[in-house]
Amino acid sequence: MATIFAQPSVHGRIQVACDGQLVAEYDDLTVGDLVEITGDVWRVGEVEYRTRVVLERGPEKNEEEADAQAGESVA
Repeated sequence: MATIFAQPSVHGRIQVACDGQLVAEYDDLTVGDLVEITGDVWRVGEVEYRTRVVLERGPEKNEEEADAQAGESVA
């Protein structure tokens, strides 16, 4: 327990809404975490405790990864 309190990590939360309806919520985000919003991958670039979470474009899926996730075999 002493280690956790000696080096606390700043974390944040974002909520994604569309037409006033909550569609996604991400808690305990820290720098480097990846989240998917409307099919795009975003990386948490910065977190200011309780005030701001900065998202950056995440790594793009390459064609082989996309095919493999769609259930197709990759040769």
